[in-house]
Amino acid sequence: MWGDPTSHGYFPAETCFSERMIPILNKVDIAWTVIANNHLARACSDFPLVIGSGGENCDLPNRADQINPAQGVGNYQRLTIDRGCSPTSAMPFSFQTHYARHVDPNTGTESKIIVVPSDQALGWKDSYSTWDLGLLNGLNARNNPNKPSLVLLAHDGDNAWSGGYSYYMEWVPNFASQASGRGYELTTIEQFLADFPPDSSDIVHVEDGGWVYSDGDMGSPIYINWHWPPSHKDASTNNINVVDPSVGVSDKADVWRVIIATENRVKTGQQIANITPRIDQVRDPGSFSTTPNNVELAWHYYLGGLDSGFVYYGVHDDEGWRPVIAQNNAQREIGSVLSDLSQDHTPPTVFIPQRHPWNPGAKNYGVQYGYIQTTPPNTDFWIWTYAYDASGIRDVNLKYRSNGANNPPTQDQFKTYVGGTNTGTWQTISMTKRVVAPVAGLSAYGNGPQFIADYYYAKVTGLSDTFADYYVTASDTKGNIFNSPIQHVYVAPNTNPTLTPTLTR
Repeated sequence: MWGDPTSHGYFPAETCFSERMIPILNKVDIAWTVIANNHLARACSDFPLVIGSGGENCDLPNRADQINPAQGVGNYQRLTIDRGCSPTSAMPFSFQTHYARHVDPNTGTESKIIVVPSDQALGWKDSYSTWDLGLLNGLNARNNPNKPSLVLLAHDGDNAWSGGYSYYMEWVPNFASQASGRGYELTTIEQFLADFPPDSSDIVHVEDGGWVYSDGDMGSPIYINWHWPPSHKDASTNNINVVDPSVGVSDKADVWRVIIATENRVKTGQQIANITPRIDQVRDPGSFSTTPNNVELAWHYYLGGLDSGFVYYGVHDDEGWRPVIAQNNAQREIGSVLSDLSQDHTPPTVFIPQRHPWNPGAKNYGVQYGYIQTTPPNTDFWIWTYAYDASGIRDVNLKYRSNGANNPPTQDQFKTYVGGTNTGTWQTISMTKRVVAPVAGLSAYGNGPQFIADYYYAKVTGLSDTFADYYVTASDTKGNIFNSPIQHVYVAPNTNPTLTPTLTR
């Protein structure tokens, strides 16, 4: 768009980032990615938690994520924005570029990427109004000239400044002049990284999550605005929303269930057909006077259904129809390839395992609680996922290990299946399958999802004051096995001494 050279950077949709993305970003030659800087600050060991609109108006940080160095209580800045929260930044830590890393759980192989923090409070203010450069005084006073700060102002696209004319033609020249006059240097990300590359040993942890701009999400580490957990209204608690994958439903979960089923069918079809899709035919079928094949057309429709706006709004208007129609089209194209599954060597497709509550045994908060601070009566927590396989799933199991109160996931041994001297022994829970019809809002004129993944859930009970790792393993009727990434959780001290560790289906 802007000419050569091509940027090696990535701006994730809604700034949603997870370290699980690093290997694939490396594979496509992405060297740096924008992140929301609150997910650096929230991951610091001394993060000054304030709950509610005056601070964190979403799920509270879990201690398993708070493994970045303490920054000192005087080095945090909390600014209120009119989105309903007050993002907190660490100065200068969450304005500096760093490396984040991923460890392959099978091999222990490391992947790294440069993370470029975008400031949430100032980015929001700059999106919708002018603002006072005096808000940078605290950061400027703490700036390290050997590792200078970068103030990146990310916007929510054309939602800001009524399309942008007054922003680019009026505010930007004014702002740039003010900033330059105060000694601030204007730059681009690529130029800044060329001038001040982070040291390869400067490794940080980035908590999962997106920007705070999304209504109801506000930076939730479970991306709740794009995946509302399966819930139901409990009459015994004045119809307060209760998250429970054993009985609850969710329109946004149903969209992902359709996507998971389609992904598996298209992957399986590609494997059986032994076809490597041509990118140009996936992007623009029929381009260059070429006829696309079924696999390419299937990927074309599948990818067209992956729009953050579809799950942002759920079944509002026709937003629930669009991804389902796209996935049905993909399934139609791949269907002929799947007529013979005798050569199916593709493992099940499994949605990244979900957890509730986010902080077992400790205080929880967020939109799913009606913004009421809630502490559960025990340390139990649900793990659930959605899984599908074209040949049928044989079993799905939850694996977890308890590593003790003094072993946060800072070492690679906690990130591999084989573990090490400080990891516990893997325990196994057989996950319960739940077949649930999709909500009505996903059917357009009677054309509902052709294929949909099923729920699989389990409850872990009896853990107390411990860091734990977990993953889900699934096998199909052909013996193909999929293992999900390893995830981490801190389970707070058990306040009920009569509980003992048990395995519960």
